[in-house]
Amino acid sequence: MRNTEHIGELTNIAFNGKSYSIRTVNIKGFGDKNISTKSLQNVLLVNDSYVSDEARQIDESIFFFVEDKYINLDDKKLAEHVEKNVS
Repeated sequence: MRNTEHIGELTNIAFNGKSYSIRTVNIKGFGDKNISTKSLQNVLLVNDSYVSDEARQIDESIFFFVEDKYINLDDKKLAEHVEKNVS
């Protein structure tokens, strides 16, 4: 996958009756990875424990969680943001 200056496909995942955005972008050194929002992360974990087995499976499928405002950045900017925070 090649990151571009447009917003790649946003997909949604439902958890506890609410929908959360997920994007796949290419992260330098890691390849194509799923990125989602902190609001999703916050409902998956309570006191550093998963709220359910489903929550654990979802969390394990996400490479990195960003502040909600960043999920709509173009692919290049989102990847750069994640790369800065992963290293």
